[in-house]
Amino acid sequence: MNAIYRKLALGLAFMAIGRYNQAQPTAQQMDAAEQYSQSLGGRTFIVVYRGNIIRESYSNGGRADMVNLLGSGTKGFTGMIGAIAAYDKIIDLDKPVVEVLTEWKNDTAKSKITYRHLLTMSSGLEELKDQTAWTDFLNAKVLYPAGTSFIYGPDPNLFGLALQRKLGSEKVVDYMNRRLFTPLGIRVEWRGGFADGNPQLSGGAYVQANEWYKFGEFVRLTLADQWTGPSILPKQNMMEVITGSDVYAAYGFYWWLKEPVDAQVVQKVDQINSNIHTTQIKPIIDEPVIPDDFVMCRGAYGQCLYVMPSLDLVVVRNAPASQTGFYKDLEFLVRLLGQNVSTIQGTGEIKGLYVYPNPADNRMYVVSSAGAEAYFCLEGASGRTLLSGKLALGGIDLSNIGAGIYTLRIFDRNRQEIAREKVIKM
Repeated sequence: MNAIYRKLALGLAFMAIGRYNQAQPTAQQMDAAEQYSQSLGGRTFIVVYRGNIIRESYSNGGRADMVNLLGSGTKGFTGMIGAIAAYDKIIDLDKPVVEVLTEWKNDTAKSKITYRHLLTMSSGLEELKDQTAWTDFLNAKVLYPAGTSFIYGPDPNLFGLALQRKLGSEKVVDYMNRRLFTPLGIRVEWRGGFADGNPQLSGGAYVQANEWYKFGEFVRLTLADQWTGPSILPKQNMMEVITGSDVYAAYGFYWWLKEPVDAQVVQKVDQINSNIHTTQIKPIIDEPVIPDDFVMCRGAYGQCLYVMPSLDLVVVRNAPASQTGFYKDLEFLVRLLGQNVSTIQGTGEIKGLYVYPNPADNRMYVVSSAGAEAYFCLEGASGRTLLSGKLALGGIDLSNIGAGIYTLRIFDRNRQEIAREKVIKM
């Protein structure tokens, strides 16, 4: 519970000191993010600022009335319903689920797994694929003692089975509709469920983009003490959802969080889960332009619901399973959130470049519309090269050069110049 209070205090600090610029993203910033999304097959792009949709666009076959695959973004719903079930006193988060998953009563290790362990992916159970029923997940092997390791595994569907047995006659889907979706005006289609008729709570939800954002708004407004809609879940209980566990601080109840993680924990998480920390959330944790209260639901192929309470922002992005290239959250977010963005025209495979901030203090970022490999050099007034190297997400370190006006030259992977821009170091 101490972690929850720390997160509450952090949110209050942001509001008190105004750490982040709360101006809405400019048209240029949204254009840059939208162009990047579209270049990788993005179908939907919705930006909501202070409850108002300031950009809603569809491309690559997307439509406003299309229901979109959420993939693992589905887990955000599952984690929230877990917190709601605890608030409704249907479950006790820290009670072992063996009370209803009685198949585990003679298994010393599995009988110690709690509802909280399932909701934070810390049950210690192996991942299982191609199962046909919720009960199949009961056979997962124990790889680590409960509460000691993060495994991106079978926990959401095991939680669904446990919740179903606690609910009795009411189906889990009906409970989710009654307590979450209907109050928010969200219509969820469950596709690709199990042969036993139960939904795939790890990744089976399909939702319209212009309804998924409502879920993000519910989270944002509740955390800001501004929710005036139907009574669903108080802020204190929602903090359970967006607070990391003791075994992995960057993951709550199936929500990804911008929280620093101990190096030893990172090593273990990456080793067990195919570098999931390094590829999924570390770039966001390391990026200062992204606020510390950032949380997201994230699914395969770039199904994204981003919530940033301190910026009053909710953003939705969807793409088909046949997307072009590999979508990166960071490259999308730095375009959307970067201040003082300069747009420069490139050539060949790099047709658009965004430089920010310009003017800059000690660090400047250069990103290309297609994420292609590129190089740079920074020249002084005499034409002497002061800095050079490969463009990277970490940006260009300007801390060792003085204030002034410089020429930034950009080169493609064949070292052919494709663009140049005047930039200012403050």
